[in-house]
Amino acid sequence: MVDCSKIVNIIFGYILAIILLIVLVLSVRFYFNKNIRENYVKESCECESHIAT
Repeated sequence: MVDCSKIVNIIFGYILAIILLIVLVLSVRFYFNKNIRENYVKESCECESHIAT
C-alpha cells in the first residue's frame, strides 16, 4: 500500500505550483498592461503637443 503522506505531499506540491504559476501570469499581465497604458498616454500627450504648436 502506498504511503498516504507521499500522496498528500504530491497533491500539496501540485497545488502550490499552480498557485505560483497563476500569480506569475497575473503579475506579468498587469506589468504589460501598465506599460502599454503609460506608453499610450505618453504618446498621446506628445501628439497633442505637436498639434498645438
